[in-house]
Amino acid sequence: MNRNGILAGVVLAALAGGGTYALGANLLTVGALAFVAVIAGVLTVEFRHQLPGRGTSSRASWWNSGWTATTILAVFFGVNTTLPLALDTRLALQLLVLGVGWNGLMFGLAIADAQS
Repeated sequence: MNRNGILAGVVLAALAGGGTYALGANLLTVGALAFVAVIAGVLTVEFRHQLPGRGTSSRASWWNSGWTATTILAVFFGVNTTLPLALDTRLALQLLVLGVGWNGLMFGLAIADAQS
């Protein structure tokens, strides 16, 4: 594990967790969000070279688009304004769902890298 990954994770956790806590979100939700953010930062730095980008095959681009659409729909329609939640809690939950989705992608890349 590289130090830049740990630093990125801590900074991401401080921003996401600290920001939503400052807004008044539930402490357990903030803790879960901070944990997910640390893992996301570490995995992103470690496996960023495997993320789809320029020169990606059309098949990989379609899979990436599917992941993006699924995650965004879950974030904005699954945790929406009609739920009886305070704005701060809703924001923390939206970030949590986004973080879990991102971690899923990054863990998938890590698993694929370990098998190659």
